[in-house]
Amino acid sequence: MHQLVFSTVSSLPFAIGQVQDAGLIFLSKIASTAVSYCQEYGASDKEILATSTVGLALCTATLGVGLIIVGKFKLASHVQKLPTSVIGGYLAYIGFFCGKGGIGIMSESNVDHWSDWIHIFTNRKSCILIFPGICGGILIFCLVRKVRHMLTLPTCIISIIVLFYTILEYSGTSIDEAKEYGWISEAQTPPVWYHMWDYLRLRYVVWDALLQPSQILTWAAMTFVVALSSSLDVAAIELELGKKLDYNHEIKTVGLSNIISGITGGYTGSYIFSQSIFSLRAGIRTRVTGYSVAIIEFSTVILPVAVTSYVPNFFFGALLIMICVDLMVEWLWEVRRKVKTGEYFVAISTFLIIQFTGVEYGIVIGVLLYYGLNFVGVDVGLPKACLGSPTSSSCSSLSSMVSLNILEHVDEENGNEEPSNGGINKYGSVGTNGINI
Repeated sequence: MHQLVFSTVSSLPFAIGQVQDAGLIFLSKIASTAVSYCQEYGASDKEILATSTVGLALCTATLGVGLIIVGKFKLASHVQKLPTSVIGGYLAYIGFFCGKGGIGIMSESNVDHWSDWIHIFTNRKSCILIFPGICGGILIFCLVRKVRHMLTLPTCIISIIVLFYTILEYSGTSIDEAKEYGWISEAQTPPVWYHMWDYLRLRYVVWDALLQPSQILTWAAMTFVVALSSSLDVAAIELELGKKLDYNHEIKTVGLSNIISGITGGYTGSYIFSQSIFSLRAGIRTRVTGYSVAIIEFSTVILPVAVTSYVPNFFFGALLIMICVDLMVEWLWEVRRKVKTGEYFVAISTFLIIQFTGVEYGIVIGVLLYYGLNFVGVDVGLPKACLGSPTSSSCSSLSSMVSLNILEHVDEENGNEEPSNGGINKYGSVGTNGINI
């Protein structure tokens, strides 16, 4: 649904828009809180499923309404004033979140507490299952950095699957045996595609689980972060396109796509600006490409077989580990040489605070820390008031990096000088604009 809306409404004919984790992390928090509330009050499984599915769809649709309001009242430039050092800490957290998810997928375990990490890394079978994914993710990360070509990542992805099935063939291992050991997840035959909405039943929704103050705060934080990330997407595309774009129109486009996605039971999404830029560089000036992407995705949904039942778990794990390594190396290590000490401290502190308080409170505390340090005279750079004009030389170095690093990476693919920041956004949509996997 996202791609259909972007291909139809966006002023950019080459635009690619998909579900992203900029909002999914918040939706995950909303869902887990709702489930805990329902379980505490003895709700049935049917009520829990209805509350979760309907709740997430409604949050997505109302997020879209919020984004349209932001665009209608021309508030996009104000949304972008969140200190980018705080965004840096959030980006590092996204990396950690992806790595944790990758480890969980590969080991088929929940990774919610530090004790879970100890259990996984002290269990022989779990170590065997996660080893290929960790090595593969690090290898892909290194190759993508060294071999600056847009085909590097797709080649690595295909190679993982080919190598897996080659090993199965030569070892005489069947797919069923691989599933039994844990290399591939057991998947039930998918239901007919139009049964996807069976659990969206309003009469079973436990509304109190969705209307708690903490849920409303999480939704507000999600709206702010998605608005910010979408604005940064537009800023990067604007730089590459070489002409001024209407930020507010594009924000309203993102809002409309989320409304339609939510109404149809889907989740939050936005521009995948690196893929949009690749399409631009490839000379695409027609909306046919976007519609083709949407048709292929829909075809995958209606297939009578579960595609994931033939894909090894470490394939997904490797991609998540790759993103984890890239974001955490970029924003917890390499960034220290490119920003002021105060900015670096805020970024690191925000990352750590989020680990203990959650995303929404971590961002709020990070902003308070930023302005607190600025108040007592610590040089923490400028708040990102200049994101609306990303070429402004008055921007702080960290702030400029957010919207410029993907463009440096794309330039590198055309033989230009190697970017200094390692290009955090080269795999899809990675950064404050989220992660497209």
